[in-house]
Amino acid sequence: MRKIKSVISLIIATFVIMFCGCDNSNKPKVENSDNTINIMNEKLSLNYNGKPIHILVWESSKIPDRDSHGSLAALLSRIEDAEKKLNCKIEWEALSRDQMKDITVSIKSGNHISDIIYFYPEMSVFELARINYILPLDEYLDFNNNFIVNPRQKCAYINGKNYGIVDVLPGIQYMFSYNQKIIQENGFQDPYELMKDNRWTWDVFLDIVLKTTSDLDGDGIKDRWGVLDNGFTSIIDSFIYSNSGDFTKVSDNNVIFSLLDRSALDAIKFTAELYNVHRVMRNKPVMESSQLIKDFNENKGTFIISPYVIQNNAGYVLFPRGPQAQTYSSYQKYGYFFAVVSTAPNPVIAANVLGMLYPYHNTESNNYIDVYTNFRARNKDYSEFYYYVNSNYNITPGAPTGGISSLITNTFDKIVKEGMDEAQIEKAIISISQEAQQILDEEFNNLAPPDMTPQYIIREVK
Repeated sequence: MRKIKSVISLIIATFVIMFCGCDNSNKPKVENSDNTINIMNEKLSLNYNGKPIHILVWESSKIPDRDSHGSLAALLSRIEDAEKKLNCKIEWEALSRDQMKDITVSIKSGNHISDIIYFYPEMSVFELARINYILPLDEYLDFNNNFIVNPRQKCAYINGKNYGIVDVLPGIQYMFSYNQKIIQENGFQDPYELMKDNRWTWDVFLDIVLKTTSDLDGDGIKDRWGVLDNGFTSIIDSFIYSNSGDFTKVSDNNVIFSLLDRSALDAIKFTAELYNVHRVMRNKPVMESSQLIKDFNENKGTFIISPYVIQNNAGYVLFPRGPQAQTYSSYQKYGYFFAVVSTAPNPVIAANVLGMLYPYHNTESNNYIDVYTNFRARNKDYSEFYYYVNSNYNITPGAPTGGISSLITNTFDKIVKEGMDEAQIEKAIISISQEAQQILDEEFNNLAPPDMTPQYIIREVK
């Protein structure tokens, strides 16, 4: 195995795509005893004749070496097994995160960059998947039904297909940390327990933040806030999700702007009133996270919009559910998975490399790893909440926003700063809806699929 940890330039080659006519309706079969695999009624060899399979990642820490431990150490032996079984040479390359963003442009130009690429959310994952610049692995690997509903894999499950193998647990991005001391001193029930009983709602949250926002020393200036904000209005995002809303939605395979849906508008109004009507949000200019945590630890706020593990008396809870939500959801972004790109000379071999290195796609496999076990051992204070959320609530990838993100952020800032009422909020969202939809159409809806679709790529190994 040759490891490449630094890059001077990328070798870009364009491959002539060969294909054979096949019936797409057939599910891939399991591996045969003669080291072949049946795909679409074709028996294909799993012998790559010593040729390289290239894997591109965005940080060198994902590349295993002899000093690795934990899951990376376990990966070393699987690399050796895969190279021997598939008769290939696995090569690794690491780029910076900024360099990886440029890879998306090259992929869409049809250039061959790598056989396998580790995609993170900022790399236009949804766009690449839905028009098959990256390939659904269901054609090559037998995904266990138990795994498809696994919280982790949902971040690679797009339009009913698995476009990669997610190698990490999804983080809980939309959550509050809360000061248990303040909650108890004011006689409130624990928000986490309320959530488990399905009683953690916007009304309950509002009652808590109203009663805990106070002027403790009587000087006329508030010195304890219901919520410590960090100079931005991304809390609106979280409340939209908590009311079963979203910025966009996929309808008839098109991405549609959806902030004019009632669930989204109600959430924007509720959040804006936290700032301008109830005045329970401390909205200071952006500060270092360490200062925000320090203020929280000094009891200057009941809630903090953060997934930080802060201190022993901090509790963790998802955002309260809005009136149009039936339960609680933790929204994620598509990404953080390994995928086979459409320009791979041999996607059959590349997919089977992934299946051997990261055997997370099949819970019945002897090599399957329960990542929750290791996670709980490493994060005892946070793990109970994390495990409970991932086991009981929806891990839902939010629909893609693409280039409308800055447009939305600027509008939210204006809504809060100008103290808009309900009618003004709806008018502000209407004013950007046409421009937002045009951006979505350009980025997602008006794209022709590439010539390199799966039916052209599945072919015999020479």
